[in-house]
Amino acid sequence: MTTQLVLALQYWEGDEEQALTLARLLADIEKAQTDQVMLVLARRADCALSLEARRTQLYCAQKFTTLCVQSERRETGHPDGCFGLWAGTAAKLYQLWMRGAIPWEAGRTTFLAEADGGPLSQWWKQRLIASHDITRRRNLRVTGPVMEHPFLHVNGNFMMDLSLIGDYPALMSCPSGVAWDLHQAPILVKEARCSFVIRNEYDTRDWTPGVLNPLGRETAWLHGCKDESLFDYIRLMLRTMWRT
Repeated sequence: MTTQLVLALQYWEGDEEQALTLARLLADIEKAQTDQVMLVLARRADCALSLEARRTQLYCAQKFTTLCVQSERRETGHPDGCFGLWAGTAAKLYQLWMRGAIPWEAGRTTFLAEADGGPLSQWWKQRLIASHDITRRRNLRVTGPVMEHPFLHVNGNFMMDLSLIGDYPALMSCPSGVAWDLHQAPILVKEARCSFVIRNEYDTRDWTPGVLNPLGRETAWLHGCKDESLFDYIRLMLRTMWRT
C-alpha cells in the first residue's frame, strides 16, 4: 500500500511541546509500521529545529514516514502568525509535491492540523482518508468543518488536495489582523464538503471519556482542546488498545 495521507502538524515555539507530544501519541497508536501516512513536523520560520523535535522525528519514524519542514513566512503574533505558518507549510508541501518528494496520492489528501487536536479513534487515518475520498468523488478538494459563525467559512484544520495551492495563488495572501480562514472563505467554501470526520470545538476544556467516546463514532479528529483532557483520553484509548 502506498502513502495515502500527509499529516502536517504545525507548531511554533509556544506550542511545540504540545505538537511533539501529539506526534508521539500518534506513533503509539500504531502497533506496527504503516506506509499509509507521511507525518510532517512543520514549524514556524522563527522556530529552530530543537533537539526534542529531532528525537520526536526519530521516534515517529518507527511507525511513519517522517519529515521536518520550516515555513519561510515571517509573520508572527495572532492571527498573522497562524496564517504565516499555514501558508508557509502549505507552500512548502506543494513545492515538495511538485518535485515528486511527496507521493501523488498522498498530496491529494493532505491534512494541515494544529497542535490543539488529536484522534478519537485508533482508526483515525483510515477514516480521514475514506472521508476525503468521498469529497474527491464529488469533484471537491476540501474536507472539514464548515462553520456558520460569524459567516460561512471552513475552519483552518481541514484536509485538502495540494493542487488547491497552485490553482488559487490568492490563498497565499491575507490582510494583517484578519483570521485567514475567514478571509479565504470564498475559495474554501466553494471547494468544501462539510464533514464531521474533523470536528472543530474551539477553546474547549475538560473533555471526558463519556463525551468523547460517542463523538468518536463519527469524528476521527477533534480540534480546539486547550487543556490535557483530549491527550488524557488518547492515553486511555492506548491502554485499552494494548490490553486487547
